[in-house]
Amino acid sequence: MGVTAGMDDGSAEAGKGAYWLLAFLAFVIVAAIALPKLTGASAEEANVEIVKRELRDPYSAQFSEVQTSGGITCGLVNSKNLMGAYTGVRLFVVERGTAYIGTEGFERSAKLDGVCSTTAITDALNAALRDSSL
Repeated sequence: MGVTAGMDDGSAEAGKGAYWLLAFLAFVIVAAIALPKLTGASAEEANVEIVKRELRDPYSAQFSEVQTSGGITCGLVNSKNLMGAYTGVRLFVVERGTAYIGTEGFERSAKLDGVCSTTAITDALNAALRDSSL
């Protein structure tokens, strides 16, 4: 009887182990499906906050054409300077927690093989340049 009881204990333990393995695999599968959808929006929001920290008046920031791809967020930002006037639309790029704004944004975008060169961003920048030259 002692041998049979020992075998029952072992199979019960094996059953528990299999249960936990299946539960873990289910969790990994659900996380793999849901995580990209969840982190896309929150990563973009976090990167917008990084840009705001670099501005003189973060509360005045107006963002447009914001997009995130491959961990890089880019778009356009307009904010007020110390005199209270809007500076004009500038390109921004956030990569690995560092914001590049204005000229730095253009340089960074070029180094990243034009990751931010969408038609909408190009059109908005051209319109801003046209308006500022008037």
